[in-house]
Amino acid sequence: MKTIQSGKDLLLDPNLMKYRLNKIGEPTTVLIPKAVFEKIGLFDSSLTQVLDIDMWLRIIGNYKIGFVDKSLSQLRVHPRQQTQVNLTSGKNPQDYQRFYQKILENPVYNFLTSEVKETVRQKLGFLLQKEFSQLPNLVEQYRRFPADKSVLNNLRQLRRQLAEKLLGLSNEQLKYFYQAEIGRIYKLLFNSGIKNEALTASEKEFVVNLQENFSAKNIWQNVLVFLLYRFAFQLPINYRQAVLPKWIFTDFLNFIFARPLNFQEVGELEKYCEYVKDLIVYLKGNVCSNSNSEVRQSIAAFLAEDLDLTIFYCCDFSTS
Repeated sequence: MKTIQSGKDLLLDPNLMKYRLNKIGEPTTVLIPKAVFEKIGLFDSSLTQVLDIDMWLRIIGNYKIGFVDKSLSQLRVHPRQQTQVNLTSGKNPQDYQRFYQKILENPVYNFLTSEVKETVRQKLGFLLQKEFSQLPNLVEQYRRFPADKSVLNNLRQLRRQLAEKLLGLSNEQLKYFYQAEIGRIYKLLFNSGIKNEALTASEKEFVVNLQENFSAKNIWQNVLVFLLYRFAFQLPINYRQAVLPKWIFTDFLNFIFARPLNFQEVGELEKYCEYVKDLIVYLKGNVCSNSNSEVRQSIAAFLAEDLDLTIFYCCDFSTS
């Protein structure tokens, strides 16, 4: 470290986002002019454990940094120290997730290089993987012992956590993480069979609120979350209006053709059959008519290999 150096030079250090992440230390070791806060803002109160790291990075990205190579303060570690309290509460991972998402989304971090942001994406993906590490085992237990209420409740909790994660992602983040860790987690939950369980009162309220607040800006976040709880024929939007991104195209075919194991309300079977017939007619007339279309070929391959043909036993297609 030099006595005075450009903060942006420090941001190029390959160890910037490596452990330990806080390269500056405790706030008591730092002197900051008032004008700095007036320009870049105060500490972010939405963060708990990493709000100082957030501040240091914002300062480093905008100013020269001075360094005094002396021990100027001491730190006492004890059980009631806020860092220890945060650590034992188990809330630190969520705090780091919020921080990493801020780095990726907030324009105040535009000064960071694409390489640094890619590292942050990887760190965020690792946190997501760790948070849902128990999911494969839970899904296996649920399939073997579907009557086990404890397993089902744990799955419900993870489903809600994943839903909140999806709703909190920007469009760019959704595209990135769906093709990485979140996509794997999502499909595991989607195919677990939990959607065939009746929704709890709180889940019904959550889904109703989701339906009432469908946003065109974040349509795929809303659709993916809805399909964790309900089936495509119950979607509050029409598939005819959907513009499918390439990163979700193949999976979405599975999503829209997924069939309930049982129908829980009067009239659902009829509604489902009408949906399937209408969907097939639509695909035939609007998508599959062009034999040279790449989309048509993809749909044909899906229908030949993956379509659950039991839908034809419960729906009358004689008029289609």
